[in-house]
Amino acid sequence: MKTTLKRIFVLLLTAVLFGCAAIPCLAITQNGKITVTLEDDQKNKISPLTVNICQIATLNNTGYYPTAAFENSGLSIAGVVNNPNETVTKTLVDYIKDNRIHTVSAVSANGTVSFDNLDLGIWVVFPEEDERYIFNPYIVFLPFESGGQLHYEITSAPKLEDHTPNAINIYVVKKWEDKNNASKKRPASITVELLNGSAVVDSVTLSESNGWSHTFPKLAKDGSYSVKEKAVPDYQASYSGDAVNGFVITNTYAGEKLPQTGQYWWPIILMSIAGTCFVLLGVYEIGVKKNGKKK
Repeated sequence: MKTTLKRIFVLLLTAVLFGCAAIPCLAITQNGKITVTLEDDQKNKISPLTVNICQIATLNNTGYYPTAAFENSGLSIAGVVNNPNETVTKTLVDYIKDNRIHTVSAVSANGTVSFDNLDLGIWVVFPEEDERYIFNPYIVFLPFESGGQLHYEITSAPKLEDHTPNAINIYVVKKWEDKNNASKKRPASITVELLNGSAVVDSVTLSESNGWSHTFPKLAKDGSYSVKEKAVPDYQASYSGDAVNGFVITNTYAGEKLPQTGQYWWPIILMSIAGTCFVLLGVYEIGVKKNGKKK
């Protein structure tokens, strides 16, 4: 970054002394653009996410000058130019917040937020503190010199951190009461929704592959959570547990009566037939005896 800034100054000085024939000429009347791409570690686009920018210095053919809001700040623009590190950037952001300095804010859509028609100079880019995802504030120079060219449109992709305050993880597990799937009606998977009050905040598919269990990560601690599965035919669901200790969803088979696991039906049928035969035989013998006595 220092090298880049020195190049810009060299370009400015050369432009003043020798004109713009052999180097890119600073277009003072041109506006700049800052685009911020917001993705997590899995390349998921993060939206909505609020991003703020604030101009701390303007730029003309002779150099950088503090904006009106920073003229009496005691902060050195030269220090920012020479050493735009994390500590300097944090100091700038703290000053902006403490003094309620005007900022421009925008909310990301499809993981991208753009700021158009910006004045040339030095800008600070920083996130909202109460967002789930945050990133380290950073400084953007408009224009940015690279390869002997001045670039007026800057795209950056800061590293996002999941910053849910007082976050908790919520565990859910599915249990089956169906005599080890004796009816063969157990589904291959089920869908479980996580609710905060009446609003669905997440869902998951449970199956043998994940042990019929899942952990919903990094949820706000002050939520009122519950779980609900989408109806499973022939099963009755019951719920127990809570967000702190985890939820248990028990599915009890409610279809036709199940035999004992491992027991065959045919011995029962044969025994029933045999029992009936014995009863009939007994009735017959009693009748024969009675008839014999009558004779």
